[in-house]
Amino acid sequence: MKKQFVLLFKKESQTTLFLIILFSLLLTGCFRNYYRIKEKTTTSKEVLQAMQAPEKYLVLHNNNLIWNITEVKIENGFLSGKTNRINSDRYNNLPIHPGDGYRYRKNNNTDQSYITNEIHIYVNEPIATSDSVKIALDSIKKIELFDKDKAATIGSYTISTIGVAAAVLVTVGVIVILSDPNFISGPKITPKPTANGQSSCPFVYTTDGEDYSFAGEIFGGALYPKLERDDYLALPALKPFENNYHIYLNNQAKEIQSINLAELYVIDHPSNSEVFMDKYGNTFTSSAIQKPLTALDSRGRSQLDKIAEVDNLTYYDVPSKEGEKLNDELFLTFAMPDNCLEGKLILRIRNSLIVDYSYQQYAFMFGKKWEEFQKRIHEKSSTELNQWVTDQEIPLSVSIEENGKWKILEQLLPTGPLAFRDYVVKLDLNGFKKSELRVKLASGELFWEIDRVGIDFSPNCVNHFAVVKPFRGVDQDSINVLNNIRYDDNNYLTQPRIGDETELVFTEPAQRKGEKRSVFLHSKGYYTLLGTEGKGKSMLFLHKFKKPASFTHFVNENYFKISRALQN
Repeated sequence: MKKQFVLLFKKESQTTLFLIILFSLLLTGCFRNYYRIKEKTTTSKEVLQAMQAPEKYLVLHNNNLIWNITEVKIENGFLSGKTNRINSDRYNNLPIHPGDGYRYRKNNNTDQSYITNEIHIYVNEPIATSDSVKIALDSIKKIELFDKDKAATIGSYTISTIGVAAAVLVTVGVIVILSDPNFISGPKITPKPTANGQSSCPFVYTTDGEDYSFAGEIFGGALYPKLERDDYLALPALKPFENNYHIYLNNQAKEIQSINLAELYVIDHPSNSEVFMDKYGNTFTSSAIQKPLTALDSRGRSQLDKIAEVDNLTYYDVPSKEGEKLNDELFLTFAMPDNCLEGKLILRIRNSLIVDYSYQQYAFMFGKKWEEFQKRIHEKSSTELNQWVTDQEIPLSVSIEENGKWKILEQLLPTGPLAFRDYVVKLDLNGFKKSELRVKLASGELFWEIDRVGIDFSPNCVNHFAVVKPFRGVDQDSINVLNNIRYDDNNYLTQPRIGDETELVFTEPAQRKGEKRSVFLHSKGYYTLLGTEGKGKSMLFLHKFKKPASFTHFVNENYFKISRALQN
């Protein structure tokens, strides 16, 4: 990390400023962990089994003292084991009464994660304790089970991620202004980290039983039922926990999320290869990604250093003045091998934060008219809705040059702004005779960030492909929602509130010896933004968004509004 940071400092002063500010935000430690305590009054079979689990830390509350019980045995109606006194400092600033949303600390200096693995028992009568104890089960007054509060923890990780993202959005404006030699004073506004009102889509997290990893967002831009679509999200940080895979679907926005399907694609492949998917769920392997020979923007400037490697040094074309140009084009050239029939264009991309922010502002302008607008939208066909998306230049268009003309191969739909996504576009090169291949990437300006573009001509080699359905699905209220999400059947899992989350558990298939494993989440669904308060703009004003490229103009305007605000 440090090595890369120093390299960027030498290479891109503006990008370095961006990273310094972002890095300082991450160092503030805004990611938090929480636990919860559930009270049990009976010694059920599940509770008795948990007491004897070797990983559990059993605590006895007796006569205002606390003891740890080890080597636990439960037989003939009695609980027995060896005892050790616990120092009360163990629970400093850690509540030990029933409830949820209790915070514990886990950082380089303090690790209180032990609290998530405890069981506390309380007895009615004082018990003599020395080196061992024997307790009648019917004398236990209550039992408290401690575990990680997944909803609160994931919510904290999500809000922190959005908070950092909001800061980055403002930082983009800071970079533009600081590059202006006429700018003297520093920025005057500070972003407010919040998830409320954020235009988003379901967030996906994975866990290894200890920590959570943000994987990305699913079916971005599917804002209406008729835009429902499939999504294929790579889960590179997914690790098995107790021979199972655990993922979480989380809502941290003012929207209703409708999820039709969630299943895993588990792929074993040669260890020297990587697996990618196209937007249709087709699988491709890559073992020899080639960099472009050239990469020029529409002004003729080289952007090769920004898109040649996976390094988060991205191509993101920033306009120099308002309304200067409203579309973004990147032209790439690749070397072609002889007698090549097909290839794979591999892109690592994400949407920009300014686009996400602008759609949020677009929704706000409707005010109380939002529901009326939604009803009108629902009457339109999927063809009409998709045409509007295309007319606004929201997709990333991928074209190749044939006989002096550009041929569109694919249009990549929104991915969300918080994580990069890898996509493959299959290239049919049968009959292509040139020694070089020209590729064009085009969209509305400021819509996309591009981290890496490469090409691969190696053959596909997938040794084993398995579709794994979840065997467990519970929401934040511990309600079983498995039947709502196992099949593509229009029986939706609905997450209508901020903080709603669903845990899905999948059996880990046996991995083939000597092979590498890649896992993807295949999901399908859509989401609907909720209305906003306020008068809003006139419908006459809002009608302008029917025109092609009107949203592109709006994004450009918002970008320069932020820039001007930072200068004042």
